Amino acid sequence: MRAEQRRTRESLTRTLARIAGRLAAAPSCRVEWNDRRLYSRETAEVTAKSLWVAGSYARGATECGDLDLILEATINGVHPPSRTIAKGLYGSAQDTSLYIGTPELNSANVAFPEARLVWSEERPDWKANLEALEVDPEAGRFPRTTDALPLRPDQLSASIDELERLLELRDSGVLKWEFLQAEDIAQAPGALERADIYAEHYGAKTRDALRLAISHHIAVGRGGEWVQADGSERTRFRCGGTFFLTAYPSIPLDQLDHPACDLLALVPHRSRRGPNGIWFITRGPEHPVEKLFAKCQAFYVTYQGKPMLFSDESHSPYRPATGIELFRLQEDALEHAEMERDFVEDEGNVELASAAGPELLQLIAGCDLVVVDGISIAISRSGQLAIEHDPEEKAEISSAAELAAALAGDEVAEEIPPD
Repeated sequence: MRAEQRRTRESLTRTLARIAGRLAAAPSCRVEWNDRRLYSRETAEVTAKSLWVAGSYARGATECGDLDLILEATINGVHPPSRTIAKGLYGSAQDTSLYIGTPELNSANVAFPEARLVWSEERPDWKANLEALEVDPEAGRFPRTTDALPLRPDQLSASIDELERLLELRDSGVLKWEFLQAEDIAQAPGALERADIYAEHYGAKTRDALRLAISHHIAVGRGGEWVQADGSERTRFRCGGTFFLTAYPSIPLDQLDHPACDLLALVPHRSRRGPNGIWFITRGPEHPVEKLFAKCQAFYVTYQGKPMLFSDESHSPYRPATGIELFRLQEDALEHAEMERDFVEDEGNVELASAAGPELLQLIAGCDLVVVDGISIAISRSGQLAIEHDPEEKAEISSAAELAAALAGDEVAEEIPPD
């Protein structure tokens, strides 16, 4: 069971009374938000019709982790996120989760048979409705499958079905994960500056999440350049083979299907209730990519104990492509090492190394280009642009199966099946 702070029933009743009072006084509002799916600024008119409370509070518990609220509403326009609706109708309310719909059918995709009506157009006396709710000292929190996750569902942008599927993938060995508490991560001085991140471009909570993520990244020695993952998106970042997601992160498992990414790091905004920290998700031994590379091996050159990477700025000096040269035969790698020794003063620090399976995938992660026996293979958009800078060259972003086949010297391996 994850550690969460809980609140007294009296405290949550005050919150619920404030919300109900706001809805009774002004059940309609106009909301605006940036839609990440449509990449546009959207507006909608929202009118509340009914509000229910569910969960342990509805069952009468004297202590609860939060308030599960269900709102039936009419919406004119694109459907806004639940948090946008909540903010427009009743403002900020700590420790509340809002689901749109009815107790039987709602955005949580979970039925709430214990739900109790707080306010509606037909029963607008919310004070009387609250007073009618009975207290049961024996009532406790209803256990849920998602309790096995390190973060609360309302800290994430994912449905209950997605989260339950995540647990199935973990239990079957397709995924594995760990969670680091924020207090166990030593903050690196000047973390944002060391990552060349301009603090003024981000809100206070995102800056806090980034400091935590960067500090851990530095502590474990993972390299790479910090960049925004999706252009104007200011809550998603890449550094090396790690995809960082802050705020209310989604869980893009498809990223792990690509060899350029080997780790998801979810860093929700810090909250009073918690848990606070970083949830790391990576491939397990049964992941299709791990199986594709299980028998792959390659040789490469190191300098001062680290893999020798190269940087291709031909397509962009601001976002150069990072690459690594791999060889299927040891003698080819030795020949390349001898050549590299001609370009360094301390040639004794140029050595040969090899990697296979999971270690090979970790070596490749974070690269844009993989050069296998002199053939350049793009595994990211930057790698593709670097190859196509030569007008005579055309390149596609290679899949994990295609890269594995190139390393094995085989025909293209079977593609990763969809979940």
